[in-house]
Amino acid sequence: MLAVVDRAWFRTICDAFAAAGHRRLSAVPATRCLPAPREPAQAPPDAPVDGEAVEAGAIGNANAPAARPTAVAAVLGLATTVEPALVEAGALPVAAGAPRLELAIARGALGEGFAAPASRAAGTLAALAGGGDVELYELGEPGAEPRLASVGRTDGPLLPGAQPLPFDTFARRALAERFDLCQFEFESQPWRFDRATMKRLRVPIALIAATLGVAVIGMNLHWWKLSRERDALSAQITETLLSAFPKTTTVLDPPAQMQRQLDQLRLAAGELSPNDFLALSSGLSRSMGALPLNGIASLDYHDRRLDVGFKPEVKVDPDFPQRLARNGLAGEVDSSTGKWTIRSRP
Repeated sequence: MLAVVDRAWFRTICDAFAAAGHRRLSAVPATRCLPAPREPAQAPPDAPVDGEAVEAGAIGNANAPAARPTAVAAVLGLATTVEPALVEAGALPVAAGAPRLELAIARGALGEGFAAPASRAAGTLAALAGGGDVELYELGEPGAEPRLASVGRTDGPLLPGAQPLPFDTFARRALAERFDLCQFEFESQPWRFDRATMKRLRVPIALIAATLGVAVIGMNLHWWKLSRERDALSAQITETLLSAFPKTTTVLDPPAQMQRQLDQLRLAAGELSPNDFLALSSGLSRSMGALPLNGIASLDYHDRRLDVGFKPEVKVDPDFPQRLARNGLAGEVDSSTGKWTIRSRP
């Protein structure tokens, strides 16, 4: 289907609806919303006198010119005054104050809309119909819609002989029509960031900003609370260290310094520290389980940990780490060397 429309005028209409907050527009030609023409009534043929009369009538009907399709026209309302730039070039001048009618006419697949003086509307429609029948309608007012007082309807019909066409029927046919003039650059863009879109999104954006502000403030308050707890705990540990070991002159890492002091006290009392070689090796022997004791290839103790290397033919079972944990040890394997690092559990 081919539609011809003034692009500047159509752009003005679309922008006006978009500025009003409408984001999904659909424009249907008025000629596609008019009622379908009624089927012409077939006159009953006269009774033939004889066979020759029937044959002559058939030949006459075949030679008769084809009847033009019935045209459907509608008076859409009174034409309003528009800007001079939007007036069709070359329009015939009319008397000042003479009413003009908005007309739409459909002739089969063809249709057009225009404005014509009320005094010439009937003749214009008859000329466009080309001598064929014209079904004339007058579009009713939409319910509870605001309109200018200058274009209000009178009590009588705008064009004599026009049948009433309810606006609801006109609108329902527009909704059922698949053809849409809002294509290409006129296609609806629901998320176009213009003034109307920003006005619609003002409340959600404000809520998001407020939520982010509350989240940032809450995170800072929580961090401040945790930092105070950390400082209080550090001060308590330092106080405990100085009260237990008053000869400590410099405090750098209270937990590590206290551990070293406790290890020194155990050594002085003849007790083994959990990180000593004897304690680690004793716990390892109790954790061997089904592993052969002679399956150990290397045993290295340094930095309070025990590095154990097994012979290649010895396969360490998956329960070995659990047995170490039951004996107060923690073990992990180095995938590059295959050695196990065993240390005391904290």
